[in-house]
Parts: sequence; C-alpha cells; structure tokens
Amino acid sequence: MEKADYIMAGYVLAVLVFLTYTLNPGVWITDEAIYTLMVKSLVVDGHFYIENGLNEDRFITLLTPLSGISTEDGEYRVYGQYPPLYTITAAPFYGFLGLYGLHLLNVLSYCMVVFFAYGLFTLFFEKKKAVLITVIYSLTYVFAYNQMIWPHMLSTMLVTLSALLLFRQGITKKHVKASLLLTGFFSAWAIGVRYPNGLYALIAVTYVYFTDKKNLKYLLGGMVMPAILLAGLHYNFYGSIFEAGYYQHEYDEGMSFIYLPIGLAILYLAYRKGLIKKRQVNLRNIVTVFLLLILIGLFFEPTRTKILQFFCRVFNMAYFPGKEGFKKKALFQSIPYLTLIFFGWKTMWKKTGKKLALTISAYALAILFFTPFMPFSGEDETQTLRYLIDSLPFLTMVAAYAVEEIYQKNRFCWKEFTITFLAAIYFLYTAGIFYQTHPYYSLAWIIYTSIFAIAYLILCRRIDLRRVFTVILALAVAYSFNVSIVSFKAMHIHRMESYGAGTYIAQSIENRSVIIYPEDYNLPILVYSKLEKDTRLMFTKMDMGQSLNKSIEYYSKNKYNIYLTKVATNDWFENVTKYVNSRNITGIRYVEITIKQ
Repeated sequence: MEKADYIMAGYVLAVLVFLTYTLNPGVWITDEAIYTLMVKSLVVDGHFYIENGLNEDRFITLLTPLSGISTEDGEYRVYGQYPPLYTITAAPFYGFLGLYGLHLLNVLSYCMVVFFAYGLFTLFFEKKKAVLITVIYSLTYVFAYNQMIWPHMLSTMLVTLSALLLFRQGITKKHVKASLLLTGFFSAWAIGVRYPNGLYALIAVTYVYFTDKKNLKYLLGGMVMPAILLAGLHYNFYGSIFEAGYYQHEYDEGMSFIYLPIGLAILYLAYRKGLIKKRQVNLRNIVTVFLLLILIGLFFEPTRTKILQFFCRVFNMAYFPGKEGFKKKALFQSIPYLTLIFFGWKTMWKKTGKKLALTISAYALAILFFTPFMPFSGEDETQTLRYLIDSLPFLTMVAAYAVEEIYQKNRFCWKEFTITFLAAIYFLYTAGIFYQTHPYYSLAWIIYTSIFAIAYLILCRRIDLRRVFTVILALAVAYSFNVSIVSFKAMHIHRMESYGAGTYIAQSIENRSVIIYPEDYNLPILVYSKLEKDTRLMFTKMDMGQSLNKSIEYYSKNKYNIYLTKVATNDWFENVTKYVNSRNITGIRYVEITIKQ
C-alpha cells in the first residue's frame, strides 16, 4: 500500500466513526417508513407484504395511496412495493439492531461507495489525484443520503463495485473470470435493489461483448442466481415475472425507461452490421438546428413554459411557471465541477481509448434515460439528483479529466481558490440556502449562467485560464459542500424530531388500534406505532363521505381502538369531529401531531 491508500483508508474510517456516532433511529420521509415496514414484515412475520386493514380502493392504504393486493378477508396488503432484494439485504441489519440497523446499513454502504470510488478513480488517475477526487465526490449531495432508510446508498455501492470489477479486469487482464462472475452477480443484485440499475447491467454486458466476447458467459452466469430469485419473487407477488408494482401502472409503462436504451442498442448493432445506411453527419449543424429550435420555442406556448420549467429544475429555482414550491435537489446542484464536466469527455476520450470512454460515458449518462420516463413520480422530481446518485461517481470522474487537463496547463492558484471558497461558503451559509423560498435560488441562476459564460470564454482563450478555472472550481465545490452539510444537518434535526414525536404517539395508544389521518398528509412518524404495536394506519378524503363511515364500522366491529389525528395548521380534524358528532359515533379517541411532515 502507498501513502495515498493509507490516507484514503483513514478518511473513510473517520467518516464511518462520525456517521455512526451521529446515528439516530428517526424516520422523516414517507418512503423511509414503507421501507422500514417492509423489512420488519419480512423479519418478524416472514413475508413480503404489510397487513394494514380494511380493503377499500384508494381510501385505505399504507401511509400513501400506493399499489397493493387485497384479500377476501378484507385485509389490505402492500406487495413488493419496492424491489424486494433491498428488503432481503436489509433484513439481517433490522433483525439485530432494529431501526438503528437500517440506518447503519446506509452508513456502511456510503463508506463502501467512497472506498470503491477511490479504487475506480485509481484506475484512471494517479493515486494522489484519486484521493482528492474521492474526497470531493464524498461531499456532494450524496452525503445527505447516507443516514436515510432508502436503497440509494446500497444501490450506488453495488453499481460502483460492479463497475470497479468490470474496469479493473478489462484494464489489468487479471482474475478475469472471477471478476466477471462477481460483476454479473452484483449488477443483477443491484437490479433487485433499484429496477433502473438494469441499465448498468446492460452497459456491462455491452462492454464485455465488444471487448472480451469469449468470457461474456461468466458475466451472464453471475447474473443467474439474483435473476432467478427476483423473477421468483415477482411471480409470487403478481403471478408474472414482468410485473413491477409501482403505483398500479402496467409494467410496460412503468419500465419504459428500460426499453429506450435497449432500442438504441438494437439500432447501434444494426448500424454496425450495415443494416442501416451509413452517412456522414455534421454534428455542428445538428447542434445549431437544436439551439435554433429552442430559441424559436421560447416565443410560443406551450414550448416556452416547458423549456423554462426544464431550466428552472436544472438550476433549482424555487418557483417557475406551472409549478410552485419545487423542493427537490436539482440535477447539477451537487456535481463539484459543474461546468467542467462538459469539457471532460474530450480529454477522457484521448486518454482511455474509445471503448473505455464510451462505457464510462454510458455509466455517467444512463440514468438520464430513466428520469424522463417516471410515471410514478411527480413532475417536479423528473430532473432531480436523487435519481442520479448511482451515476454520480462516473460524472465526477468525467469532470476530473477536465480538471486534470487544465491543471497541467496552468498552475493551480491555491491562494485564490481558498479565498473564493471561504467567501462563497460564508455567503451561502448566511443566506440560509437550505430553505427553498430564499432569494438565493434566483441568484443561483445568475451564478451558474455566469459560470457557463466564463467557460465559453475559456474555450475561446480570451482571458486568464488559470484564475478563471480557480474561481469556477471554488464556487462549484463551495456550493456543493455547503448544500451537502446543511442538508445533512437539517435532515438529522428532522429525524430527531420525528423520533421523539413518533415514539410518544406509539406509547400513548393502546394495542390493536387504528389511526385515521387526512389524505393530504404524509405522516411517516406513525411508523413507530405500527412497529411497536398491532396498529392499522389509514387516511380519509377531506369530504369524509362513505370512507370514514365504513372504516369506523369495520374497526368497531373488529374491536379496534379508533384514534383520529389532530394535525396542526389543518382543518381536517375539525371537519372529522363534526362528522363524528353528527352521527353520534362514540368511543373515538384523539392523537395530536405537532410537527409537519
């Protein structure tokens, strides 16, 4: 081991100690609650569904109106709501440590992602540079996800590990068969953790097909066991291996993001085999026409609104036409080198060769095939970084090539970098960037637009490249670092509040209870009541109507304790109380929820 390896090991160990020390069992996001209940159901009850009570279409569901399968006895079960291999992987952690175990799984996955990313970067850069690239990557917005009960960290770890094994055997030609077997296994297991990871598996197969076709069987062989397990679970859930269970959408619609890259692969192979006539393509003309179409579209509706919405999502504007309160992290918000990434491909292409460059680019961009085809997510989520986390190590690698080239041509100005970085951190922190309504989000548009303009001038060589590069890098890293730390801190506080309020409610209610809450509220803090006691969770529409009546009748007949939630800043409780009193319904108790989720 070299000095850089020891430095990296020490850094990862320090991060592990810090994150483990700051762990708390709080659940803040609705998805976290459902992941938790899925794992608990497997560990405690031995099955992949969550029993939640009365079957009534779209009225009685688990926390949010998600897909499920009802049974004849009236119980509502959420089947395989998320890819089941995450549930299987997380089960031992929950079995030993409960909620702490699920958080610990994410922390360990994050630290392993950092370690594997370092190994990946060392294949293409000197170890000293790889250390710097890895540290900056570890402080992108991905840092804010490392203690959340989501599969993103486990997914990213599996994707990064499979890419590391794939590229290392391709470059070193050592342990080829074993590496390909493991690559296949981890690639396929990653699909069972997050379905879109099928794109990365497809990339791995394509790479081996064009570089080492005779050993492709080992890669495919490694995929067999996870594929059989996943297919069997899906068949057991839905009666078909082609069903997915996302928000009651058909598989061919919900998984359409898989079909696009497969179609492109078929077209490419047809082109290579001469089935499609080869013609000279002028890339400059294509780009020019594309930009002109965008310019023309800005003068007409609805293209003007759509274009503005896209750019506002990318640059994380708080408000934009047709949508208010955009609260997700934007596409480029957490990439440290930001604009430099667009200039890294040329250098990478020169240094790695065509096949490696194409494969790395595919890993970096593949998830973009997924984001525009998400029928199960809101329109404000389609361009968010949460769906790009798996590609972030590869995006960082591409950006690093641009940094390396500029660094070699121009001495790095550490003095200017430090001053700019500290000034930017101070401004961002005091501006309260975490809060979505702050005017800084409008200023962010100006900052990044200016960065793109400066980057253009760099290409034209009209100004001092050294100082411009330093300012760009300092601003980008400062923005990324600030967002990751502030977001991590805020989520930590929210989880602590959620844990306190949730455990208080769980202790306040009787066993064998049902908690009824408003439809327009997601209340993951109620997960603690379901973990600790025999509790059903349900919501009703604001008009109450037949839903509340039938629910109370059902649970009263089955001798459940019925609780209505009193939610702050919401008139639902008042309306429900009037409804209950007008019908002389007795035996109703109340639970007050003081935090907004």
